[in-house]
Amino acid sequence: MAGWLLHGVLTGVDLCAIALGFYLLMRVCRVMNFSYGGVIVLAPYVCSALCDVVPPFIAVAGAVCSSAALALILEATVFRSLRRRNAHPVVSLVASLGLFVVIQALLQMVWGPARQSLGGPTPPGFTVGGLHLSFASLTARAFCLLAILGLHLLLVSTRVGSRLRALSCDWDLAQSLGIRSGRLLLICSAIAASLGALGAMSVSLQFGYAPHTGQDLLFLVFPAVILGGRTFIGVACSSIGLQVLRVAGQRFMPRHIVELILFFLVLVALLLPVRCLRRMRTS
Repeated sequence: MAGWLLHGVLTGVDLCAIALGFYLLMRVCRVMNFSYGGVIVLAPYVCSALCDVVPPFIAVAGAVCSSAALALILEATVFRSLRRRNAHPVVSLVASLGLFVVIQALLQMVWGPARQSLGGPTPPGFTVGGLHLSFASLTARAFCLLAILGLHLLLVSTRVGSRLRALSCDWDLAQSLGIRSGRLLLICSAIAASLGALGAMSVSLQFGYAPHTGQDLLFLVFPAVILGGRTFIGVACSSIGLQVLRVAGQRFMPRHIVELILFFLVLVALLLPVRCLRRMRTS
């Protein structure tokens, strides 16, 4: 009991970091950016390559910087160009899907399609309730927690954070007040990619990684972003809560049934507000 509960909470922290990065892109950049999945999965590959030549902490920093750099390039070229042309959100969505396919193909060309492992097969650690906890995974999750708290402090306590929140609330009003979106969107993209890269590397320490890992991670965090509503705390709590439910459910039923139930909850959450609005209009 304690083992699977702890497993759900710890993996929920990883997914929380990834979900909050995706949430930032949706709220501030106003793009459901599926290329985010390819951007964050670049980090484990770079980290594994750098670990052979530099200390682990430098390798992690280099991996985070590589994901942030790729996110900056995509924002400064593709998405900024689409925004200047006043492209429909569907066009931006399709462009992000295309970019994800390109990144996934490039990862497969460079490193191959096989699943790889980040770290040794039996990393040192200890066991709690039948769950092996390695020191490396606990350190990675500590970094994820620090990054999540740092993002919260940035959003509520800094000038950049207040401007990002203004863009997320009302884009047109924020620009009419003199808030320049160009640089802020670059900052937002870099922060989201860095946060997601930490979460992806933490997940990879336990489950490994492959070119399609980004797709799997987006599939896991998407329900949390939807059910979390429009708040930072909501997305964070739903990420951890849904992962605990996912781990608990897989003890009693097949994995695909658990995912079906979770996405049914997402469908209900999307449909209920529409029905409530219709009832208010007809009453």
